[in-house]
Amino acid sequence: RHTGHPTNVTRLPTTTTTMCASSLGSFPRSQLLLLLVLAFSCNMVASPVRGEKISAMASPFSPRERVSTADHTDDDPFHLFHITDIHFDPLSRPSQYPSTSFCRPPISSDRRTSLDDSLADIFTAEELDRWLGGLRLRRRVGLGAQLSTRPLSGDHDHAWQSSTEDERPLKLAMLARTQNELREARSDQSHEEEEGGGPFGRYGCDTSSVLMLSTYSAMRSILPNPKYVVVTGDWAGHGLESNERYNAIQASYDTLQAYFPNSHIVPAIGNNDAQPDYYFDCGSKGTWLSDLYGIFKNSIPSDQESNFRSFGGYRVHMSSRVDMIVLNTIYYSVRHLPNTTDEEDPCGQLAFLRSALNDCRANNRSAYIAAHILPGIDTFSNTMLWDDLHNSEFFQILNEYTDVIVEHLYGHLHFDNFRSYSEKNAFLIAPSISPVFGNNPSIRLLSLSNTGGIANYNQYTLNLTQANQEHGAHWLSEYNFDRAYNLVDVSAVSLKTLLHKLNINQTVFEQWYWRYESYSPTTSVPAANSLAQQYLLCGLSSENLQVWQACVDSQRRSSSAKSTL
Repeated sequence: RHTGHPTNVTRLPTTTTTMCASSLGSFPRSQLLLLLVLAFSCNMVASPVRGEKISAMASPFSPRERVSTADHTDDDPFHLFHITDIHFDPLSRPSQYPSTSFCRPPISSDRRTSLDDSLADIFTAEELDRWLGGLRLRRRVGLGAQLSTRPLSGDHDHAWQSSTEDERPLKLAMLARTQNELREARSDQSHEEEEGGGPFGRYGCDTSSVLMLSTYSAMRSILPNPKYVVVTGDWAGHGLESNERYNAIQASYDTLQAYFPNSHIVPAIGNNDAQPDYYFDCGSKGTWLSDLYGIFKNSIPSDQESNFRSFGGYRVHMSSRVDMIVLNTIYYSVRHLPNTTDEEDPCGQLAFLRSALNDCRANNRSAYIAAHILPGIDTFSNTMLWDDLHNSEFFQILNEYTDVIVEHLYGHLHFDNFRSYSEKNAFLIAPSISPVFGNNPSIRLLSLSNTGGIANYNQYTLNLTQANQEHGAHWLSEYNFDRAYNLVDVSAVSLKTLLHKLNINQTVFEQWYWRYESYSPTTSVPAANSLAQQYLLCGLSSENLQVWQACVDSQRRSSSAKSTL
């Protein structure tokens, strides 16, 4: 699938990389200087070469192209990186442990059953579905990792609401104790080495130290001094307990800062950055947001500290014309705990959003919205990502401020994705760094226009199989958006045009789908007019399940009519 051998790309020495990266997970912030010394001594911080060309990825559908770093100047304020779903796991051992345990030592089936029973004695089935369901893997590549074997329910009665305030600490303590027992049970197991992995990781595993450092080094080679690096959440690996999670987030962020000391890092919070997963109280009810502020404080403007400590959102003035409004959308997820489905505005974040947009309008400024979980349809499961109330309220706000909001940046879905709900709102979903869902790790470099919109972007990808076989990280220029789809920019109008092309041209759809899965080795392109294709395309344009179902029904009628001709 990837032909030829790339040249003039950054290569990372495998043995020293592995040795130097092994201690990142528990690295204290006070010793960050030592980390830099280790990185430089192991040649982990690449010295970018001006004008160096990043070799292109050959696809089955398009000729090889090259994108040069000479196209980007260090002092250009209109380029920024958008990366997401790093999922750094300091315990990841992709060459030793199977993906069914997130590439960490798995627990035995007897121990799993015992822990499931103890959880069932404390939690309701609904709580288990919402809490532990966030740890499940959604891909079809045989990963199957979950703490509970219970099926996820389709309805949400929100039994958490019936819990009294006095029971919450007990339940949280129980979950923390269970997670500790899971970790102890894993550490007791020994397993033979599994084939298919290597120092740069394995499909089905979260991001190892080597892969994280390789990603940051590649970004530095592409553009050493971007004005901004936007990270739309999920800094930590899946299923980590509290201390491991905190250390993973801190190591991911601090190392990124070390690679880009002259850039402004813009962090958003993901569901795996919560403790436990998907659990976020308002700042007045817990300490986790304050803990995260301690990690991210260098990136949070001083006048936004109270907002971040309250709900995890904030606002950044990116230029004289453009603001970035960062939201914590975990509150609106169908898996969020404690349940806030019936609360009109959890923690006051939507009021903050309206206030920020009003201020932008009054001062003739444009706004980006960056967050982890997007609204609308999960195209993996064809279910809602947000609860109905907040999904509807959010789209109402978007429709009120189409003159202010120019672009949306999200993560969470791990695949190269977009949403086109209208010609007014452009939703870009970046592919992940973590290869846990069978995708190749990816980096996105956005080019902004003079008006603040996105003029273009370049997508870069690492072929994990090749990297492990050749013992070197060859980050490739996968595609350039404007050239790949013959569009003039990445505006809402252009995304609407792209969606139309995907619906009427199977060749364009196939090209897009390979990029959608970042050239995953498990990619299987849906056939023309198949149900899988109809579900996916309708998911790209539907704000809610009712609109999605109407779209699917229309597609079916159209396909049926064509078949009778």
